Amino acid sequence: MKRGYAAGLVVAVAVLLTAVVAYACWNDYGTAYPMAGTDASQVAEFQSETLELRDALLAKRIELRNEYAKPVPDSKRVASLRKDIVDLQTQIRTVADKYGLSGGGCPMDSGTMMAGSMMDTCPMDW
Repeated sequence: MKRGYAAGLVVAVAVLLTAVVAYACWNDYGTAYPMAGTDASQVAEFQSETLELRDALLAKRIELRNEYAKPVPDSKRVASLRKDIVDLQTQIRTVADKYGLSGGGCPMDSGTMMAGSMMDTCPMDW
C-alpha cells in the first residue's frame, strides 16, 4: 500500500513541476506574445524588406530536407545548404534588429533542433 502512495506522490510532484515550468516559460520569457507592443508599420516594413530573403530561406530548407530524404545524402551539399541557411537567417535577423523586432526567445531557436527537421524553427521565426 505504501508503494501506491509513493508512486502517486511522485506522479503528483512531476505534474506539478511540469505545470510550474510551463507557466514560467510561457509568462516570464515572453514566448506567449513575442511581438507584443511592436508597431504594425515596422512589422510591415520588415516583411517587405525581407520577403526575398525569407523566400530564399524556405527554398534552402526544402532543398535540405530533400537532401536528407535521399538514401545517401551528399554531406558536402548538406554542409553547403546549412551554411546558406545560417547566412540567410543572419541577414534576416540583422533586418529584424534594425526594426527592433529581434526574436521572441523561442526555445527551438537555440540550435538544439536538427536543421532541416520539421521543427527547426519557431512559427514566429523570421
